[in-house]
Amino acid sequence: PDSWKEVEAQVADAIGVSDTYEDVEEEYDTRVADLGEEYADVLEETDFAFTRSSEGTPGAGAGQVLQEFGPAWNTSIATEVGLDFIGEQNEASHQAWAAYHPLEEVDQLSGADVVLTEARPDGEVPGPTADLLDQDVFESLPAAQDGQVHPLPWSDATTHKSALLTLDSLEDVLDRIDA
Repeated sequence: PDSWKEVEAQVADAIGVSDTYEDVEEEYDTRVADLGEEYADVLEETDFAFTRSSEGTPGAGAGQVLQEFGPAWNTSIATEVGLDFIGEQNEASHQAWAAYHPLEEVDQLSGADVVLTEARPDGEVPGPTADLLDQDVFESLPAAQDGQVHPLPWSDATTHKSALLTLDSLEDVLDRIDA
């Protein structure tokens, strides 16, 4: 999931736009460093979780909650900024960067001060994940009780241009966290 930069560099080279790619890469790297520095106190004090419905995920059981961490599709950019995602692979997962939980075990996210979730570019949370967030068991999580569940548009960016939009979304979330 975190190989998007390498793939993008290869494509840029193949079509002869390496200079443009390098400019955007530099802009991205600078923005990552700036956000990490600006929000260092928040990042140091805050444990994050990223979750979404597992609907449509290969290998996931029906009604499961997908928790991502490390270099996952939805967390790799945030991890570069310095967000620390809780979680560890479990037996239900076939990926080293994810865990699958039945809804009844969503308390696995209780250690997170802030829960991030997938969102469309307009900020709307997709149906299956929105349904998950409306469940009583999810609403009982400390982060939910504290109003610290935030949609993260562009979380699964796969180019530096779209990753800059992810960083905009992250900055918006980080602005709303009291450390």
